[in-house]
Amino acid sequence: MTSKRAIQACEEHNGCVHFTLQLQSEVVRAVLSESAWEARYGRLQSDASLREIYIANQPMIEAAVVRRLGTDKQQPVVLRDLDL
Repeated sequence: MTSKRAIQACEEHNGCVHFTLQLQSEVVRAVLSESAWEARYGRLQSDASLREIYIANQPMIEAAVVRRLGTDKQQPVVLRDLDL
């Protein structure tokens, strides 16, 4: 599966970033929580929002979504720290 960037479809609220990916002909909804990111990489920098973290790490985060879709087709894909 090849993804296309979807920054315009990224929203941050309640400590999560909700975003969509276009994977071939399928639109996939996904969620990255601040707690999952912090469990994997440590505390967010005080001046960086989770949305900014998503944008800066988008290829890696999107790859994690694709991997999760390979094992679980449920949407939205909720990324865990182990997925990152």
